[in-house]
Formats: sequence, structure tokens, C-alpha cells
Amino acid sequence: MPRTDKDMAKLKAQFEALSNAFADLGGNAIEENKASAREQIAELRRQITELSEVATEKATMAKEKIQDTTKKANKYAHENPWTVIGIAAAAGLLLGLAARGGHSHEEEEWD
Repeated sequence: MPRTDKDMAKLKAQFEALSNAFADLGGNAIEENKASAREQIAELRRQITELSEVATEKATMAKEKIQDTTKKANKYAHENPWTVIGIAAAAGLLLGLAARGGHSHEEEEWD
């Protein structure tokens, strides 16, 4: 499986080389270099297709992992509802304390 960062850099370099080649061409030189340009374009298309396939595969794997984790969390919550309620209550308490900034009402001065 190709490394996408390395392949993308290679793809970019090839595209820039192709663009520069076309910029430097003039008149008869275009006809002389058509075959080379076609080969480079075919190679770029192949690489783009390969990178697309890799990205699709990685996205599918990530989706499957997320679905599996969600199923496990759901199963755990159904098997241990009181534990989940306790964890949620503790998290709510900590968030409430953090939102208050750690100040108690007794420390506040009233004018």
C-alpha cells in the first residue's frame, strides 16, 4: 500500500514538470513531445486512481472502526447502566465545577 503523503508529493512534482514542459514548448516542439506528454498524463491518472483507492479504503476502515466502537459502547451502556449514570454524573459535576471557576459563593463579596 503506498504512502499517500509521499505519493502526493511525487504527483505534484510530476504535474509541475509537465506544466513547465508545456510552458517551454513552442511550434514543432509540441508535436515532438506529444508522446511524452501522453505518457506523463497516463502516469498521473494512474497515480490519482491509486491514491483515490487508498483514500477510499482508509475511509472505509475508519467507518468500520467507528461503527464497531459505537456498538461496543452501546452494549456496555446496556449491560452497565448504573456505571454509565455514575460516570455521567461525575463528569457533569466536574464540568460544573470547572465552569464555576473553582470559586465558592461564600468567597464572593457583596457590596
